Amino acid sequence: MHFLSRRGRHSCVAALCGFLLAGCALPQPAPALSAAQLKARAGYAELLQRVQQGDMSVDFSAFRIAGAIVAGSRISAVEVADRAALKKFMAESNPQAALDSSNRTLGLDYASTIAHFDAMMACRALNQPNEAAKHEKLLNALLDSIAKAGDGKTPETSYLAATTQEEYIFMALRLNLNPKGQQSL
Repeated sequence: MHFLSRRGRHSCVAALCGFLLAGCALPQPAPALSAAQLKARAGYAELLQRVQQGDMSVDFSAFRIAGAIVAGSRISAVEVADRAALKKFMAESNPQAALDSSNRTLGLDYASTIAHFDAMMACRALNQPNEAAKHEKLLNALLDSIAKAGDGKTPETSYLAATTQEEYIFMALRLNLNPKGQQSL
């Protein structure tokens, strides 16, 4: 199964990887944003506004990628931490705290598939079916945008996942696969 190597998208993926890898260095003063980062930030803000107003005609692939770029290198770590918190809070029968945890991630990246999944589950536990349905609808649109990219059988028809957690949830919910272990740089 192939992720992140779709022909014709190398520049997008290279920009995303370069941006994410830049966060792995020792802390330094924040550099001025590049033209690509400024463009991603503007695109994300415009798409975010449309999505939050209920517009389901947006380019969800662009939304996912821009969201990951804007959230920066810390988004996967935040998703993992908030996912662990959600599991803890749900085990403690505290779905409101679980929802709050998911909302923290959504505040950083509203295109986070894992955060929408977790928010959907917390809303169901809180007996908020309309909110759960909203998160489920967005989750499905985000996952559909990955599935439409290709079939994952070759590098030319690969899936494009913006974060590691996005890759995992896509594999679990759309491909019925349970990845073993964890990835890291």
